[in-house]
Formats: sequence, C-alpha cells, structure tokens
Amino acid sequence: APNQTPIQALAQVEALLRATRATARDLVPLAKEDDAVFTHMMRSIEKLTRAHGQATSDSDRASYRREINYHLAMVTVSIGLYAAKARHHAGNIGPVIDRVLAQTKRVKGLQGLVEMIEELLRS
Repeated sequence: APNQTPIQALAQVEALLRATRATARDLVPLAKEDDAVFTHMMRSIEKLTRAHGQATSDSDRASYRREINYHLAMVTVSIGLYAAKARHHAGNIGPVIDRVLAQTKRVKGLQGLVEMIEELLRS
C-alpha cells in the first residue's frame, strides 16, 4: 500500500525472502555467498528503518524512506531474478530474465513489485 510504513515494507520483503529460501530447497539452492548478501542487505535496511524512526525532520524521514524503498526494491528484484533462474536453469534463461525485468518496470511502487515477485514464486 502507498501508505505502508518502512517497518511494514521491510516485514513484507523479509517474508518474501523467507518464502524464497523455503522454495529454494525444491529448486536450485541459494549459494551460501548469495544468501549472505541477502542477509547483509536486510540488516542494512533494518538499520535505515531504525534511523528513519529516529529522524527528527520531515526531510530526513523522506530521505531515509527513499533509501529504504530503493534497497527493498533491489532485494525484491534480486529475489525475482533468482526465482526465474532457479525455475529455468536448464534452459535459455535470457528471455526469462528479460520478461521479469520488463514486468518490474510496469508495476507501481514497492508493494506492486513484491506482489509480482510473490506471484512468480507461486508459478
């Protein structure tokens, strides 16, 4: 939702990452290094979310919010690309990645992006 708080957005992407990790057991597992990068990125976003909550000015809060949304979107797109690769690892992955990237350009906001990736994970 457009009025979703950074904490709610973070929780939604964390749930998506948990679902991806669970799904990965049935697909191509996430490499340890890749999983560590996801963990590091999520911890960084948690720090930004805390800073957002402690910000004293509207301009600081807006700045943190933009940075949080940007990083959450990066994680979400990365999860989607992983899911596409994992599902189609035996075939030519290029067109699949192109389709995922094209879909990400059509969605509105972080909420739409997360929903699109959730749909990809279910398919």
